[in-house]
Amino acid sequence: MKPPADASRSDTSLAAGLLLTAAGLALAFTAAANLRASPVAPALAISLAVFAAAAGAALALARTGRPLAAAGVLIGSVGALGLVLAALVADIGVPLGFVVAVAIATAAGVALDRAPARFVILGGVITAALTMLVDLFIDTLAPWPRLVLEAPVHDTYLPAATAGLILLLAGLIARRFPSYRLSTKLLIGFLSVALVPLTLVSVWNDLAASAALRASASQSLLAAAAQTAATLESFVGTAANAVQTAGQLPALTAVLRLAPAARPGSAAEQQAKAGLNGLPNPILPNISARPETRLIQAYVLLDAQGRPAASTAPGLPPADLLAGDLFTVPRNLGRGYASPVVFVGAGQARLYFSTPVRDAGQITGVLVGEVNGAWLQRLIVQNNT
Repeated sequence: MKPPADASRSDTSLAAGLLLTAAGLALAFTAAANLRASPVAPALAISLAVFAAAAGAALALARTGRPLAAAGVLIGSVGALGLVLAALVADIGVPLGFVVAVAIATAAGVALDRAPARFVILGGVITAALTMLVDLFIDTLAPWPRLVLEAPVHDTYLPAATAGLILLLAGLIARRFPSYRLSTKLLIGFLSVALVPLTLVSVWNDLAASAALRASASQSLLAAAAQTAATLESFVGTAANAVQTAGQLPALTAVLRLAPAARPGSAAEQQAKAGLNGLPNPILPNISARPETRLIQAYVLLDAQGRPAASTAPGLPPADLLAGDLFTVPRNLGRGYASPVVFVGAGQARLYFSTPVRDAGQITGVLVGEVNGAWLQRLIVQNNT
């Protein structure tokens, strides 16, 4: 016995309209998400457009009194779209498969005779299973990379949209349920009992797996950040201690005792330079470097007025840097100072440390040490590989 013609036409029109709306929303999302970078984006857009056209044709057929033809178009296009989307988009097999099964069951239940409807519903279940299998194994067979949805879309929007569409389609089946034969009711009941818990378990497992992966990634990032922080702390502490040790050389106070005009070329200046250049290269734990690469590549000695008294470098650091906290903090507060990273010359990174120089307990100058930029580069590379 066929469903009543008017009811069949109305329900088939509703099913076609729902699927047409879903296809339109999917097309809108594809356009809004700007998926041009994905090589499968054109194929995805074309597939959705073709399905939208098929759903529109089914809607037109249903409204002109041909629900059987409309149902055939819907059933064929839904099955084909499910397989195509599973091959183009990654990790959507479970929700997509259930939508395919429910959509085919809806089209069959509202338009076909009761006996053929049962076989079409079973065919829909088989098509849904094939959709899930394609999603699982297509990566090992297909030569193209599938589109990977972003986490909010995959974990939130996709399940919500799938549940909403399934509930709407299931409502159309419920309207006809009292008129089905007992065998059809039992078939739908058994499928519901099997598919609904399976859907919930699959979604739960997928969300749990995603949460576990994110937690693992967060732990890895936190561990890497902690290691980098410890290495940076060791680096800064070692460089600051090296400059502080250098600031205690007796030859530095001998230079500062001289008048500014008597310092250049004096024996005290030569002894200070030799003492600074002869300091051992500090060893940094967990940081590899060539032995010939010095941590502190140059020193500049400033007197109490901030004037250069001696230098082991051919050039001086930027004047504004020497007149700022690099000088005033050790001079006025009596403690060491570490500058931010400074880029000089052709983008070369430098880091400066300063320490007060004391003579009989009085601060008579400031020693500035320049850290080799190669150490900074090596530190960053080593902690990001």
